[in-house]
Amino acid sequence: MSGSRILALGTALLALAAPATAAAASTTNVVGIPLTMNTAATALASTGCGGHYDDQNPPATIRVLLSSGGISTVPFEQYVKDVLPNEWISRWQPAALQAGAMAVKTYAWYWTNHSGARSSGGQCFDVYDTTQSQVYKAGSHKPSTDAAVDATWGVSMRRDGAIFEAQYRATAGGTGCGQGADGIKLSQNGSQACAVAGYDYQRILRTYYSNIDISAGGGTTRSPFSEGRGILYYPQADGRMLWYDHTGYLSGTQDWTGNSGAQVSQGWNEYGKVFSGGNGIVYGISPNGDLHWYKNTGYLSGTADWTANSGAVVSHGWNEYSRVFSLGDGIIYGVASDGTLHWYHHTGYLTGTADWTSNSGVQVSQGWDQFSLVVGGADGVIYAVTSDGRLLWYDHTGYKSGTSDWTGNSGAQVSQGWTEFTHVFSGGNGILYGVSPNGDLHWYDHLGYHTGSAAWSGNSSALVSHGWNN
Repeated sequence: MSGSRILALGTALLALAAPATAAAASTTNVVGIPLTMNTAATALASTGCGGHYDDQNPPATIRVLLSSGGISTVPFEQYVKDVLPNEWISRWQPAALQAGAMAVKTYAWYWTNHSGARSSGGQCFDVYDTTQSQVYKAGSHKPSTDAAVDATWGVSMRRDGAIFEAQYRATAGGTGCGQGADGIKLSQNGSQACAVAGYDYQRILRTYYSNIDISAGGGTTRSPFSEGRGILYYPQADGRMLWYDHTGYLSGTQDWTGNSGAQVSQGWNEYGKVFSGGNGIVYGISPNGDLHWYKNTGYLSGTADWTANSGAVVSHGWNEYSRVFSLGDGIIYGVASDGTLHWYHHTGYLTGTADWTSNSGVQVSQGWDQFSLVVGGADGVIYAVTSDGRLLWYDHTGYKSGTSDWTGNSGAQVSQGWTEFTHVFSGGNGILYGVSPNGDLHWYDHLGYHTGSAAWSGNSSALVSHGWNN
């Protein structure tokens, strides 16, 4: 595959049975942003509350004071994803959303560092769920804003070496790019105007925030993923890659090899997305869109052995996609911001060469922006989770060649209740794992994965591990 923009497509192909895609993004400033933005908060009397303080590594969780009552402890990355669409218009340009993701993350990180004076009813908290901090609504994340968070998660923004209170507001005395910039507050509408003008997210941030340093590093927990056969990888906040072997993956038991949790690599926090290609192959997408290829030759045993050319750049432009996943054997899909589903075949997947079939990038479906989660299975099977928790099954019969052929019952509902998970990933051949907000790892076996029937093993939902939100 060439290094040119990968979204250049031929003629549009037939749509899979799915609702029409959303309207094209507007380049005008629109209503919908809260008028009262996050501002410097008034210091409170000390309560003795402590917790996270780290300007290098963000927190695993954040404590949110809910306006409905109580305090919710939320995985930090999920919190950012559930704030961004409430503070930035989700159909805005990717660069605007990426700038917003950085502001939302940095502001929240700052308050986990400085929340020692905040308590309610004798309980400590970090942020409010209203415009007194940032508007947080659990489960409100969207594909376009998720993509912005993913693309920038391995990047940190500091001032004088410290995480700062990254304030923002709807306008800054005007909606033009850079208008009213004061070095303190980012303009939400201005970020969109700058993006339309061709600014990337870092240039947008530097337009509004003074004396900042933007650098790789400082992403928190990346989502775990499986390469099949019970082998799981878990990228950590500090960049370490941990390896696990779930020997009970076929039956749903809590059996793991003794060396599960072994560190097999490091430096993975430079990537916004990391996913498996099967057979020990791992791909990482840099914030600039480069697709990097790695091969862990020790993937069956948990050793830190990798091919010498691991890290090779095999393609460019992958930050255009809100979701990227693989079915193995070099087959990779990308969901574009307009909901179209694109198919790629990396023929150099075994060796790390930049070889792709000539029809890579072809559109094979549309309407995929409606889903809160999309999970690649095996043999053309793709799962999607709707906003109300339904699990839908699709079978792309053209997955080997890139045709837009799907089984007639694609889109069948095979389960429900999947919004209880912050992350869902496939273990291959009908095996699915779900990560609960508290870090519990649940196992499912979809017996009907070849046909789209709603048949599951009797012990599906078994709890097989803990601590997967670290």
